[in-house]
Amino acid sequence: MASLLGSEYCIESLRGDVSDLQSAVADVLSRVGPSASFRSWKYPDKVSTDVNIAELLETHVYSEDEEERQIAHVVLMELVIDRWSCSIYLHNFGTVYTFILSVHLGHGYCTFIAVLNLNRV
Repeated sequence: MASLLGSEYCIESLRGDVSDLQSAVADVLSRVGPSASFRSWKYPDKVSTDVNIAELLETHVYSEDEEERQIAHVVLMELVIDRWSCSIYLHNFGTVYTFILSVHLGHGYCTFIAVLNLNRV
């Protein structure tokens, strides 16, 4: 599994996942309005809706440098979790929620089990 860390396919797949999740979040926010205020999972010092996902997607791309690829891979996985937690909050306003998230990693899946306490700011 570690051999997949930083692979071009994984990075592009994760970028697509983050983009898709952000689109879903933006869609829900357009219906519920800005009153849905809560902290970001990845950036707890920011309100989740204030995280500039487009900028982060531009920054974390496939690179020829192995260390940069690995960093991009990890950051993108964290952004998937962040946007997933955001979408969960928007659908379940402030509940404690347990979910299983499977992320496709080329030849297999990496599964996260998380318990999130998504309290309003």
